[in-house]
Amino acid sequence: MTQIVTCDACGKCCLPCVTVSVSDILRIMNHLEEDANNWTDFFNLLIDENGFWYHSVVLEIKADRNRNCIFFDSNTKLCKIHSFKPWKCMRYYCAKFRKEPSYEEFYEKHGNVDFIREDQKRESQYNTQTIILKEAITIFKRSKNIDEVKEYLTKGIIKELGIKLQKEQRDMFIRIMLAYSKRN
Repeated sequence: MTQIVTCDACGKCCLPCVTVSVSDILRIMNHLEEDANNWTDFFNLLIDENGFWYHSVVLEIKADRNRNCIFFDSNTKLCKIHSFKPWKCMRYYCAKFRKEPSYEEFYEKHGNVDFIREDQKRESQYNTQTIILKEAITIFKRSKNIDEVKEYLTKGIIKELGIKLQKEQRDMFIRIMLAYSKRN
């Protein structure tokens, strides 16, 4: 990923509630050399039962006791996982450039038109993964059977959405659903 602007270490991009995709979780866990089964040490699964959120299912990075992202170094005001940070963090529209007329113009002006294309691809991926997770939760709520969820993640989404998950992604969805099933 090309650095678009130099970082002044203001820390404003590391606010709590950074939402992540399953792909982000896998990438971060891989770079941290952590077992993917330990994903709940770093991330939360939040479910909005009342329909207040745009997405009713959200994966987010955990916050520390000061409500900062757990990957934020409060001494240096820098991200501990900067080189493999989540997509939402990569696309953060830095506050020092808010005077720019538009998001697209900002990236075009800074010579990174490819970033817009990558951004659109990741937005689509994030939304698709959220839909898959939401459907998996719906199936589990209805059946209380984790095997039906696994079946959906293996075969059902191919029929419904025309998507075949990579094994690594499917296994991560299953880990998330196992954690959810233990809570409910």
